Amino acid sequence: MGFLDFLTGKKERRMSELPKLEGEDSELLKMPSLDDIPTELPTFPSASSKEELKPARSIMPYSTEDFEKSIMRRERKELEIEKDHLNVTMPLFVKVSFFKDVMDEVGVMRAKLKEEEDALFRMSEFNNDQNAEFDKLKKQIEDIQRKLIFIDKNLFR
Repeated sequence: MGFLDFLTGKKERRMSELPKLEGEDSELLKMPSLDDIPTELPTFPSASSKEELKPARSIMPYSTEDFEKSIMRRERKELEIEKDHLNVTMPLFVKVSFFKDVMDEVGVMRAKLKEEEDALFRMSEFNNDQNAEFDKLKKQIEDIQRKLIFIDKNLFR
């Protein structure tokens, strides 16, 4: 293979054999001075800054019990308004089988709500883990940049 000949020593090229660049292109190949190399690291936005990310919180602004109580209060107010319009004077009776069906459905809804809250919590934890990994990666990149700047300074002294 022709391009690997330099490894076997078949072809030797010396620096003096390379063509000299003249004109506009020669200015482009000059090495930068040490003053031109930036010594400060660029700043990256932090994943944990308060402006960008807000802390994960529950989908509900308060607990499930408080949520249920607020719904019950609102429904009671609505029923009182309806009751005034209906002029109900006798007690309202509900069949036991219908009541059991409604309570079963409420139980199913509570279970699904609990599952959704758990899923949201897991997603929040995943997001927090992802942010921690991002911060770790950012620190590693900054460390590599510092090392590269150090190497550049030492090479061009």
